[in-house]
Amino acid sequence: MRNYVKSRGPSRSHEYTWVAQTQERLEPSILNRSFSEDNRVVRITEFHNQSSPALIVLRDNGELLLLLTGIKATWNGPGGSSIYHSIAWVSSGNTESNEEENIRRLIIRDLQGNLQNDIASAIESCPEDELGFKVDFEKLKQIEEDKNVKLKDRESNFHIGRGKLGNNNQDLKNQLVDELKQSRLPPEDGFLIVVSDFVGEQLFKDVKVWQGLSSRIQGEVKKNSMQPTPPPQQSPKTIYNPILVFLVGLAVGILMGIIISHTYLNLTGRSLLNYPYPQQHQQNHIP
Repeated sequence: MRNYVKSRGPSRSHEYTWVAQTQERLEPSILNRSFSEDNRVVRITEFHNQSSPALIVLRDNGELLLLLTGIKATWNGPGGSSIYHSIAWVSSGNTESNEEENIRRLIIRDLQGNLQNDIASAIESCPEDELGFKVDFEKLKQIEEDKNVKLKDRESNFHIGRGKLGNNNQDLKNQLVDELKQSRLPPEDGFLIVVSDFVGEQLFKDVKVWQGLSSRIQGEVKKNSMQPTPPPQQSPKTIYNPILVFLVGLAVGILMGIIISHTYLNLTGRSLLNYPYPQQHQQNHIP
């Protein structure tokens, strides 16, 4: 598995630089790729910045990337400014390989808060060096191969969990840890896991992330339907027609009149059908 570190030295002449295991300046090519999803083109830089902690897991073109950013250095830059490391692990992407299991363990340790200090201890300031820092890649290799986290080897539940979004809090991180301990990572290409406060809910939906956590998402876990949110329905407006109002009022008045008349006749022992109408006067015939 290939390993890369980005950092800078303490002097003004030093700049942020990616370094490979060979100690040469080299940025992992997967970081420069563009990814298209539903006519939306995105780059990994949209999910993080150098100084903010972020965890990004991406599978693409036979490679699996784990990118961690915002790891605070043990030294400061010019004027006492903070320096932050980034680290990238890139594996062959074989879902059954030991490399992928190691990436699962690294993700779990980072979600539990047990990884960043170990990484920072493997990177030290070196002002006299051209880069301004040195990386102990042997120590990073030991961190990578740490088997203390126990895993089960079940097939991924990708089709079940796809689109699960939530707030970046420890409870939801623990739920993700439990899932990663039980199941392999999803085999499909795409953004698998993004934990970053740099990202809003819409970007997660645009790239159909499998698991996305951000402080910019409020409330409980949401299942992303992968469909655009429909506009809110407006209540129909009431249109008043004066003629219609008059006819309705007239009908109500007639009905009320019938009801009142019928009630009155019932109270007096009469009915509309049996009301005693006056008989016509009969003339007397002379015998």
